[in-house]
Formats: sequence, structure tokens, C-alpha cells
Amino acid sequence: MLHYQLKNLSDDDILLVRVSASNQYGTSEPCTLTSPIHIKFRTRVPLAPSKCPEVIRFGESSIKMSWDVPLDDGGFSIIGYQIEKTERAGNFWTIVNEVPVTDTKYIVENLQENSTYHFRVRAINSVGLSDPSPSTLLILFKIKEVSEPPYFKDEIQDICVEWGKSAEFSCEVVGIPTPNITWYKSCCQIFNGRKHKIDTVGNEQLLTINNVDYDDSGDIECRAKNKVGSACSKGKLDVYAPAKVKLSDYYKKGLRYFEGDTMKISIQFFGKPRPVILWSKDGKTIKNNRHTCIRNLEKYTTLVVQKVSKADAGVYHLYVNNLHGNDSVDIPITIIGKPKTPGKPTVTNVTNHSIEICWPESTIETSTNGYIIEKCDLVTGIWRYAMSTNTCQATINYSERNKKYKFRVRAENALGVSEPSKHCEILIKEEVKEKTSSDELYDSNKEDKSLDTDRIIGGVLSKYIIYEELGRGAFGVVHRAVERATGKVWAAKFIKCRPHEKEAVEHEIYIMNCLHHRKLLQLHEAFEQPGEIVMILEFLSGGELFDRLISNDYTFTEEDCISYMRQICQGVQHMHHKNIIHLDLKPENVMCVTKDSTGIKLIDFGLAQKIEDGKSIKVLFGTAEFCSPEIINFEPVSFSSDMWSLGVVAYVLLSGYSPFAGDDDQETFAYINNIDYDFDDEAWENVSEIAKDFIANLLVKDKRERMTIDEALNHPWLNPQKKLAPGQMDSGYEQITKKTELPTENHKEYLERTRNKDKDFDLLPIGCLAHESAIFRREGDFGVLPRELVMEMPECAPEIVEPLVNMCSYEDSSVHLKCIITGKPEPSTTW
Repeated sequence: MLHYQLKNLSDDDILLVRVSASNQYGTSEPCTLTSPIHIKFRTRVPLAPSKCPEVIRFGESSIKMSWDVPLDDGGFSIIGYQIEKTERAGNFWTIVNEVPVTDTKYIVENLQENSTYHFRVRAINSVGLSDPSPSTLLILFKIKEVSEPPYFKDEIQDICVEWGKSAEFSCEVVGIPTPNITWYKSCCQIFNGRKHKIDTVGNEQLLTINNVDYDDSGDIECRAKNKVGSACSKGKLDVYAPAKVKLSDYYKKGLRYFEGDTMKISIQFFGKPRPVILWSKDGKTIKNNRHTCIRNLEKYTTLVVQKVSKADAGVYHLYVNNLHGNDSVDIPITIIGKPKTPGKPTVTNVTNHSIEICWPESTIETSTNGYIIEKCDLVTGIWRYAMSTNTCQATINYSERNKKYKFRVRAENALGVSEPSKHCEILIKEEVKEKTSSDELYDSNKEDKSLDTDRIIGGVLSKYIIYEELGRGAFGVVHRAVERATGKVWAAKFIKCRPHEKEAVEHEIYIMNCLHHRKLLQLHEAFEQPGEIVMILEFLSGGELFDRLISNDYTFTEEDCISYMRQICQGVQHMHHKNIIHLDLKPENVMCVTKDSTGIKLIDFGLAQKIEDGKSIKVLFGTAEFCSPEIINFEPVSFSSDMWSLGVVAYVLLSGYSPFAGDDDQETFAYINNIDYDFDDEAWENVSEIAKDFIANLLVKDKRERMTIDEALNHPWLNPQKKLAPGQMDSGYEQITKKTELPTENHKEYLERTRNKDKDFDLLPIGCLAHESAIFRREGDFGVLPRELVMEMPECAPEIVEPLVNMCSYEDSSVHLKCIITGKPEPSTTW
């Protein structure tokens, strides 16, 4: 290394130095210093920083500032900086840092909120302090909230969990202010609950997914957000499970198929990764072919066997397997063929109306759906269908005695019917007893009972034996029926009705269920069966009233008419006291209880309505002759409408004429509106004036002026000799003083004009309920008069419909007393 000392240099000289090498051959190119040399012999302090300090951040009680280095260090390296501050209140500068700051940035702490400050900086070298830099502008210090966007110190990790166990995810997230945390599964937010549990422990965020299922597989995301920013961390949940078969109880008991059917076994399985599926039978693996097909879906496997035969019966084995486990199930399969012949039936019991038989059950392998009982016609030798049953016993009704019966049984299932069994036979001997007429079947001592109209579903054959047909119409049929429990005879009315037609039948059942009176036809029971409703009605053996009046052996007098009208009014009185109007009172709806008795009953309550003030109803009248003026003119109807009809019925009974009958409905309407009737015909010659007064007080156009039912029953015509005791029913046999015979030729003409030709085919007159009931009328039918009417409750004095009853109660307990009171206007009550 070569050295050389430059001498005689002056202060503040600036030298640029270069060196060349030389020898006897010449001089090299010079080597020059990269920068000039500034010669300084005297020491001095550095220059002051040229700019004022700059505040770059505010803290909770501090500020951070920075400044530039001085342009001249005074010939010596800068060893630090001194920061000075002063408050606005004075010019006294204080040193902030006791030790020089080597950096050009510094955090000034312990500042007071809402105070004002100036700051300046001095540079320091080995010689000393520089002059101060320019001071900052006046700074008002306010605490600024420290904020920091959230970020994840620990990210969510992917996990794999067994099916049915719990999965736990965790991550650590920080941020100022504390961020809000939300969790997402496959982009759908999840919340705290039974399935998911979300916890926070310090900065650690925890998510637990209980009882994981395959649907829980997917992306799990934690999102953190505060007012500064947001961040998220994602992980993945993978659920694995050992292979498992889920077999329903339906399969555990085994399956049964008929020969020729398609066997289809569909079983659910689980497992992840997806299991391998293997079907086998009798140790042999089942594969797809023309006869067998295996379909494997994501969670189901299905085995389909076409046109099964006996060879396909056996135990089918399903095996599933994956990396985590395996499972298997066995499904017994039975193939059913045509049923085998049942055993020979035997007679177990004989009653007055039926024969009970039983037979051995068919073998299990043949699987019967039921049995068919056949009865042999001994005249032709032909076996005919008798009945069907799904048990190994049957009760067969018979109607003839002193006759031999043969029975045999066939089993049936979906494949067909078996060969018949051996037959059994029995002789039913004739009982020696007196001949019974239909009148003897009428029971005058039947007890009234109310039905639960909300529970009429059931089978009529389980409680009644159905005998001969008494009458038939387009929509119904009436049979004689015997109650199994009591042996009593009833009329069973079978009504065919579609679902939308049930309302009319159910309404008649409701009305009859409200009426319990000896002068009204009684409803005993009702049943709802598929496609029909069955009404069990009181059995009447007598005919219509007019049939009795025109019979050759009957002498008709005014006294008889009084008896009939009093009974009719007694029935109507019961209805009106129950707030029910009949709306279809006419001779055709009055029937004798027996052939020889003068006792009668009102029938057919298909148009009857319970009075509800202001309620609108639609009524299909069968004839206009008995309609009141308010019905014809679409005015409100009430009890007085029935009273008009009673006047017309009395007129027809006494004379045989219909007072307002015209050639058509329009002419009839005109007669009714004009009250166009008289008593001039010779048929009225032998009728009392008091009878005409009775009619005249009913056929009044102003409905308010007509007699009420109570006034009618108290009219002198219905009480010529004595008044009946309260509650006493007219027997129909009372002796009346007047014995003048009334002509019935007009009655015969009336009956011929109004008689329904279907009645000629009825076995008994009660059979007319199958074709003449008001519920069978249809709008548009011939003779049907439709009317939209409003019901009106007439003004009446208060009446106690349901009185108070005595009560017994414990001391300190509550007692509920109830009574029902009617009246219009609404009566006030005091206790």
C-alpha cells in the first residue's frame, strides 16, 4: 500500500485528487476519487433542520412526528435530535426527550386532551446543538380512537369427522374495535342452537357442529368485521361414515308377492365414502340380467325381479362395505300362488233370522284376501253368491222356514278364486205361531232418543238385519229392518248421495233430531256409508190419510176431520215451540200409523227450517197450492206460513177441493194473492160454520192476523165438547156428537190428480219415503217451485224454552245455572 501526505492546504479548500503510475516505459491512465474533498480545519454545530416537524399520527395520549435531517452537519456526524415543545399559554420551551433521538421520527407522549402545542427540533453533533427548526403550527390535541381492521392470527383448519360425532372449528382473530363474528356453512349463515354451538373465548372463536350428517359437509367460513374493515377465514368439513343399512320394519317381517308380480325391494344405505353394494341369494351373487335388475342411487339400492315365480322365494342378502366398516341385512321373500280350497264349513248357530257358519283357515302360503260364501238354489241346483267376508266365519240371513239350505266357501286373493269347499247343509223348520200383520209391527211405545249428529259414521248391517224392499226411487230405497239387539222393526231409508249432496240429508237428520213428539215421524238412528246415508225411521204400517178417507169401508165425518186436524196441529205446535217451521204441510205428508187406526203422524221434514231472524234460505217447494202469499211474493216467512198451509189442509180434508189450485202456477199464484176461495160448493152443505170460521182465520193474507198454532188448538172447532189436558195427545177415537157423513168423491179426484205413480210399486205406504221426500227434489224438475226466502222471527212474549234445574254443590264452590228464554224483541231478564 502506497501513502502520500498533502501539505500546505487551506481551510475550506475543495480538492479533486487523482493518481497515475509511471516507469521507464511511460505513464498510466490516472485514477480519480469519486467525490471532491472539502477541507475544514475549524469545528462548528450543525445547521438547524430546514422544515418544521410533521405530525403523522395521533395516539390515545400521544402524537407521532417526523422531520428532515439538516443540510449541514457542522463537519461532524449527527449523533441525535432534541425535541422541544411549548404550550399556547406561554413561550417557555421544554425539552421532550432526555436522551437524543437518533431517528428522524419520535412519539411524544403524556399529552393532555384539548390542549394546544408547538413543537420544534434541534440537531446534535459532537460540537453541540444546532439552532431550532421552524416550529409547527398550533396543534390542538384530541384523543383519537385507535382502530385496526380485523385479521386472523390463526386460520380455520380443514377437519374430517365421523358421521354422528361433533365437529369443532377454531380460529383467532384480532382487531380494534373488537370485530363482530359470523359463521357460515356453504355460504348460509348459521346461528347458535341445538345443532350449532358458537362460543368466544378471548380472541379465539369456536364453532361446534353436533351430530354431523352428510349434509353438513362443505365449506365452513368465519367472517370478522368492524368499522375499519373485514376479514374471513375458510376451512372445510368432510364427514365420513362406516357403511350402514337402514331397514324398515316393513322389510324385517318379510315380503310377500303373488306369482307373476314384479318384486321390488328398495333399501336405504349410508356411508362415506360411498359403499360397495352386493346383493345375493342362497350364497350366489345377484347380477343384472333380463330377469333381474339392480339400481344403485346415492342413498338407495333397489332390486327388481320381473314376473316372480316360486323359484324366486327365499332369503335375499344385502351387503354394503367401505373403508370404515360394513353391514348386511336379510329379507325373507314369500311367493304366493292361487289360494287353496278352504275346509268344509260347519253350522255353529241358528237364530230366527240368520245362520252362522265357520270353516278352517286357509294355509298361510296361499294368503287369502277374503272368502266368498255361496248358497245353493235347491230348485235349479245352481250355486249363487251369498256374501263375502274377510274372516273364517259368517252370518247369513234367511227369510224362509221349513226349507233346506246348502252353503260352501271359496277363498280369494288378487290372483283369483279357489275351488269351492265341500258344502254343508241345514234344514230350518217352521215355527208354529200366529200370522203377524204389518200393523202388529208398529210399536207405539218406542222411546225417543237424540243422536250425536257429528258421529253417524258406521255400518248399518252390524246393528240391523235388512229385509224386503218397501219402496224405491231414483235416489233412495226403503227396506224393513230388524234391530239385532232388540228385535224391534224399523224402516231403513237408504239415500244415495254424492259428497256435495250430503248437506241436505244431514240437515233433515239435524231437524228430526230436534223433534221428539208422538205426532211426528221419529228418527231412531243414522249411518254414513260410502256413497250413501242410511236413516233408521219409525215403522208405520198405515197409508196416507187420503187413502183411508176414500176406502169403501170407511165413513168420513166432520168429527173425523176434527180429530185429524187436532193431531196435525199438535205436531206443528211441537215444531213451532222448538222454533222450527215445516214449510211443506199438505195431505200427502200426513200418514196413518196403522191401517185401522185414526192416529196419524207428520212425515217428511226435508224443507223444515229452524227460525233464525234474517237468515236467507233456498227452498224447493213441490207444489204451489199450499204456499202462503208471502212465499209466492218472496216476502219473509215465519210460523204464520205454516198456519196458512194448515188452513189449506183443513179446506182439502173437509171438501176434497184444493182452494187455490189453478191450471198452472201463474193462475195458482193469482188465486192465492187474491185470497180467491169460497164455501159455495155443495161439498160444504154439511160442514159446520165453526169449521169455516177456523179456515177463514187461517187463510188471511196479512200474516199478522192469522191464528197462531196455540190459538188454533184453542179454537172451538177443535174443542167441540172438551179441552184436552195439558200434554194429552188425541187418541183418534174420541166420540163427537155430530155424525153427518161427508162425501169423498172429490177426495178421490184430488188423490188421482196428485198421486205419484211410483206409489203403485211400494210394498207398504212407508216406502213412499224413497221417492217423495223433499230432499230428492232438484231445481228444474217438473212442478218444483224454487224460492229464495228470508226467515223472520215474529214478535212474541218471552217464553222459557229450557227451565232452570235444581243443583247440588259443595260449599265454597261455584254453581252454573242456565235457562233458555226466547222472545222478540229480546226480553230483559232479572235473577
